[in-house]
Amino acid sequence: HETPIEDVLPITLELRDEFRKLSVAIVVAIDRSGSMSMPVEGGRTKIQLAGLGAAAVVDLLTPLDQFGAIAVDTAPHTIVGLTSLDNPASVSSRVRGIRSEGGGIAIYPALLGATRMIAPAEAGTKHIIVFADAADSTDPGDMANLLRNASDAGITVSVVALGSERDPSVPLLRRVVDLGGGRLLFTNDARLL
Repeated sequence: HETPIEDVLPITLELRDEFRKLSVAIVVAIDRSGSMSMPVEGGRTKIQLAGLGAAAVVDLLTPLDQFGAIAVDTAPHTIVGLTSLDNPASVSSRVRGIRSEGGGIAIYPALLGATRMIAPAEAGTKHIIVFADAADSTDPGDMANLLRNASDAGITVSVVALGSERDPSVPLLRRVVDLGGGRLLFTNDARLL
């Protein structure tokens, strides 16, 4: 870009930078704690809802975008490393296959794992989505410092709370989005994902 060689090339190298600015990197952190095996409306479980929600994110992205997914109980477990979406069906299948395995969701390890995964992305927009049980999220750790650093790096965080606004973990999840610059959404309904 802006060198003598650009004048003889049939394309502009600036275009690649423009695509990078328009691209999106999303990392989804899915609570796989024991409480996520609880049934919700329609006969599904909370973990199935989270998997459907993550698959819906994949469906919205393009091959120019990047996606990653971690499952979280007391520690993050990589399901899909940050990758471009050359094969979205495979990625969707892997996130829909996450199962509840016990323990509780620890919010700080979820955010730490997700920020570490998304940090090297070159996309213009970097966003983390946490699918968490609104009734059973714990361990804020040093969340304020972590999310302040994430914000400085251009990373935002939203939470999809599986439950209602009356659930006990809502104050913690609200703090995540207040510090993360994202949104807090509630659902127990797969149609709303």
